Amino acid sequence: MRKLIIASCISASLFIIALQFGFFSALALFLLAGIIPGTNYALSPNSMFAFVIVIGFAIVFRIIWTSRYKKSIVARLAALRDTQKKRLPKRRFSEI
Repeated sequence: MRKLIIASCISASLFIIALQFGFFSALALFLLAGIIPGTNYALSPNSMFAFVIVIGFAIVFRIIWTSRYKKSIVARLAALRDTQKKRLPKRRFSEI
């Protein structure tokens, strides 16, 4: 409970700081209009489209890689548990 309160206070304070510095408005301007924060330079629509495509592929790749990685870890842990169970004495450690 204590960790939850600390984490929520830290996240709330970071959210307030981001609001005060205009982070969300700068992010919205960058994503919608291609305006680079802190400058008056705007990216071309083709550059923004390529940027969004690359970010989309990165997110999809990350989701696919994470699910496959979790499946491999579960399979490896199941195999490890089976090998450990086979090495234990039958009578005392029949169920783990």
